[in-house]
Amino acid sequence: MYTVFVFLTTSSLLDHPLVRQSVFQDDIAHGLYDFEPRDRVDELLLAQLHTDAYSTSKYLGYQDHRHTAPTASWCHRINIDKGNSIHISYDGDGISRRYLRKNHGKLPGHCTGFTVPMGEDYSANPIWVVNDARSMYGQSYLHCEDPRLWESRDPTDQTQNNTEFRFRATYIIAQQHFASALIAFETQTSYCKAIKINTTDFWRVEPAIEGDTKAYLNVLFTNKSRLLSYLDVVGQIVVALVIVKTLLTAIAHAEIIIPTQSRTYYQLALDWVKGGNPAYEQHPRINAGGSRFKLSNAWLANPIYIVASGMYALGTSTESQMIVEVLYWQYCQSHDSTDIIYAGIYATRHAWVSVAIWSVIRNLLGFPRIPILPKCVREHILGVETYCSSRLLVITFLMSSATATLTRGVIYLLDVVDLTDVASGIPKGSFWQSEVFQSLAVNHAFALLYSYATATCNKLMCRKLCPSHRRNSFLRALDSNRRFSGFDMLEFLQTAQADTMHGQTILILRLSEFYQAYASVNVLAPTAVQMDTDVAFDDVLVASTQENGRVLCFSKSGVKVESKSALHAIQQSMQNDNPHRLICVM
Repeated sequence: MYTVFVFLTTSSLLDHPLVRQSVFQDDIAHGLYDFEPRDRVDELLLAQLHTDAYSTSKYLGYQDHRHTAPTASWCHRINIDKGNSIHISYDGDGISRRYLRKNHGKLPGHCTGFTVPMGEDYSANPIWVVNDARSMYGQSYLHCEDPRLWESRDPTDQTQNNTEFRFRATYIIAQQHFASALIAFETQTSYCKAIKINTTDFWRVEPAIEGDTKAYLNVLFTNKSRLLSYLDVVGQIVVALVIVKTLLTAIAHAEIIIPTQSRTYYQLALDWVKGGNPAYEQHPRINAGGSRFKLSNAWLANPIYIVASGMYALGTSTESQMIVEVLYWQYCQSHDSTDIIYAGIYATRHAWVSVAIWSVIRNLLGFPRIPILPKCVREHILGVETYCSSRLLVITFLMSSATATLTRGVIYLLDVVDLTDVASGIPKGSFWQSEVFQSLAVNHAFALLYSYATATCNKLMCRKLCPSHRRNSFLRALDSNRRFSGFDMLEFLQTAQADTMHGQTILILRLSEFYQAYASVNVLAPTAVQMDTDVAFDDVLVASTQENGRVLCFSKSGVKVESKSALHAIQQSMQNDNPHRLICVM
């Protein structure tokens, strides 16, 4: 359910049909977040803001922190910041790791605004900064020359001239993590009211709701490259299809029908185009009944789901990283648990890249000759990788994210400095120098260490549960045809009724469960099953594969089940199940 909840709440694919960001996107298109351009860079940013007004955006809640002032509201900071460029640098090397461009949004038509020290009137000298407007606050005023703001020309209106009006004060922070990266606009909005001062053209600004100290945040991401867009959109679509298919199968309690004739995906596609293949449809199929596996097991070990989630994570790396940074900054100021929870949700998206990294390691070490690694080291790493389940890798990535966050500024990204750049004298950094790359590299390094340690513990638990499980013919067949990490060995053994006979582990499961486990990792082709027809309930079978893993075969070993507990479990389960749906494999 966590997977479904996270996808529904964070997927950009659902933002448009659910119109979650329609108000914000209209505000951008209508100019609420326009700003006064001061140079060519501002002109380009403003043009891009309007061009991508209806691209991906996210609402990130509100800031109500105590930064260096008792309020986060922009009703107390109008035009404090004169507009500038900021380069975030670390380690005292002067290299730009992240680029920021800050501007105040435009005020109502024919109005200019300024802020004076708190308690002063509009005749006092304005205060301003050239770095971060959030570090200063005061009493804001507007000077307006538009008579529509206070005069009524309606002859039926018996009220006096207006003495106040409402507006929204905005602040825009354009961010770019490295040169040529997509630009993200962080917009901050506060609801204000202007109160007329006597008969002058000056208006005192206050929060629209007395005591309101909030600034509401939205983030707009500009259109990215075609490759990243493809990874993002296709990954989300495939993830949604896998989840929906699995949910529908679980809700309907559908029985699993297993083919007995192997086919490739290409042959299936041709049959679909032709409208069917009578010769193939004549082959018998096995009704294997239902499965007792947990719902999450149906997709957490599914290579298609893993690949799609990895595509989704890579396609949204910059967006996710920026959202995590903004939410973490808010958490550091307000210590609101909601911010850190949502930051963790977005950070977890990259956990599927950790699964992909282990999959790459598995396939590289699968080659027979790797001169830089001794055979014993290669076999040891592969032996640990077998127990790296998707669930474990996601949990360890959460642990690594927490560690990377706590050690930021301690072991990496040291001595953060904001370099003010008004004259464009500092070049932007490359991807390899960026804050994003360093953060993700450290995060994934910790994830590898934690997953190695926890997978080793997983391995020991599996050995204690079933000491000889690695010699089981089905698990050997499954491991030899597995191309991706993520299979949950511990969960599989806990679901199975396992027993030991003659030093061999016997797995007693429904045929549907054997098929589901094998098919979930056999991504190269659809899986077919062939087995002897005269199998007695106490026969012990041996699993093997044919046709490059496309066919899973079960043949009689000539051994009978001897354990009374195993026989009792088989006979008990046969009371409600068809005998052909339960088999024993050694």
